[in-house]
Amino acid sequence: EIDCLLCLVNTGLLSHTGNYKTKIANLNPKNKKKLIKLLHGDEVNFLQELCSFSLLVALDKLLNDAQMSSLCDTLVRYIKRRQTKIPIDLKMVLETILSD
Repeated sequence: EIDCLLCLVNTGLLSHTGNYKTKIANLNPKNKKKLIKLLHGDEVNFLQELCSFSLLVALDKLLNDAQMSSLCDTLVRYIKRRQTKIPIDLKMVLETILSD
């Protein structure tokens, strides 16, 4: 069985249309505002946004190992279409990071 997250990481430099991605995602104020709006409103689209490899790299710098592991587990469940709910503790951490 192929690990969905491994596939996500290995294809992280490709956008969803298959084109090479030249712009690296970062957590500038505009992106943070967009993500916080999605986090409060539409968790499915928020999880879709988090499937960006470059955004995961940016979040990895801000989250501790346990939080990043929880985020990756949540994304794996989302990718496998098993769950679209973000754990409340992870949601609170992401809210804090994105509100800064």
